[in-house]
Amino acid sequence: MRSFSLREVAQITGANFSGKDPGKDQWVTGVCVDSRNGKPGQLFIALKGEKVDGHYFIEDAITKGCKAAIVELNYPYLHDQMELIKVADPLKALQQMAKAALLKEKSQIVAVTGSVGKTTTKEMIGALLSPFYRTKVSPGNHNSQIGLPLTILNHTDGKEEIIVLEMAMSEAGQLANLISIAPPDVAVLTAVGLAHASNFCSVEEIAFAKGEIFGFACTKLGIIAQNIPCYKEICQKTAYPMHSFAVNSLADYTISSCSQKLISHLENHCISLKHFSLEGKHNLHNLLAAVAVARYFQLSWEAIEARLPFLKLPEKRFERVVKNNIVFINDSYNACELSIKAALESLPQPTKGGKKIAVFGSLLELGAFSQECHFRIGQYALEFVDECHCYGLECQPIVDLWKKKGRLASLHSDFMSLMEVLKKRICSYDVVLLKGSNQKKLWQVIDAFTNEDKR
Repeated sequence: MRSFSLREVAQITGANFSGKDPGKDQWVTGVCVDSRNGKPGQLFIALKGEKVDGHYFIEDAITKGCKAAIVELNYPYLHDQMELIKVADPLKALQQMAKAALLKEKSQIVAVTGSVGKTTTKEMIGALLSPFYRTKVSPGNHNSQIGLPLTILNHTDGKEEIIVLEMAMSEAGQLANLISIAPPDVAVLTAVGLAHASNFCSVEEIAFAKGEIFGFACTKLGIIAQNIPCYKEICQKTAYPMHSFAVNSLADYTISSCSQKLISHLENHCISLKHFSLEGKHNLHNLLAAVAVARYFQLSWEAIEARLPFLKLPEKRFERVVKNNIVFINDSYNACELSIKAALESLPQPTKGGKKIAVFGSLLELGAFSQECHFRIGQYALEFVDECHCYGLECQPIVDLWKKKGRLASLHSDFMSLMEVLKKRICSYDVVLLKGSNQKKLWQVIDAFTNEDKR
């Protein structure tokens, strides 16, 4: 956690700070943007969101012990118990503080982005590096214009040798801003697909927006999935080396599914994957990116192979939960077309005559791509599951296609209706995939099943 004097905060943000006692400086440790999470001694930053304005919660921040607040220039009130630092844009001030914190130190930055796989890849990188370097990995998916600077200010202390940061975007320019805050030594692009696509006209536009991760001229190495759209064009824009990865390819880092070996064509070297236990081709893909980062930091191949058994998936990412002899594949944290197809391909086979059932939550923020994207998901699912049940009206194209093909499918606008059908259809020994946008909270399906055996 970072500490700043209030005068230093004012200097970094360009604010006009006048404390009650000019001769006595005050210090804050850590920052918060949600007054409910405020802690004694923190700096509260009053952000304006679409639904909530942090300026209305300054009194609450005071009761939590926050020592000072960054507010907008036109904030009209004074608070005896709290120093105020007035700025034109509190969000920009938060980002400026994070950037200033990183400038004080010599930590190397690994930045990871992608339409899918960025959280898993980030966690794999951290697991590979942490025994050998003082490493900090951003928690959860704190990857936004707010989340990334909060990660730097609250979850690092300046003593790290390597900081692994996840970076997300929903429109062009956002990644460029994040790398200006945390310029990466190594930049990683895991995948490109139709996720947060409502602000784009094509998947190619998304690819170039994701390619902003490679926009810092002093980055030492770019690591990029070879199978993304506009791969060559993105690589040609960088002046530094780019290493590629993909399963079953001639990429710099690849995996032969026949021999189950991870191969580096750069070094003409391979290692066995017999101790890598994570299911799914997509996780082999993520592993390649993580290994490429580990090799940049000079981990030996022997060390990498020895760390493979310790790699784990983040919560709600292809998580196997067995309840009442039902195998739930809880991949419900989030979803896009690419990740749904990868999950379908990786489903385990049922035992004792069980069925494969997909429970899809609708994909959001797809804009004009929504109907065709859901249709393609339904078409792809025909090959991999026996029936599908959908939560969210955006899934209508899936259900229409399945019914046209004479296959069992249902559509639900509320969770209770979905559960009524699932209670009737899911039996012991079935394999059930839970996959959809995080907002749909499909992991709640598992909690709804009791220990009573249906067979």
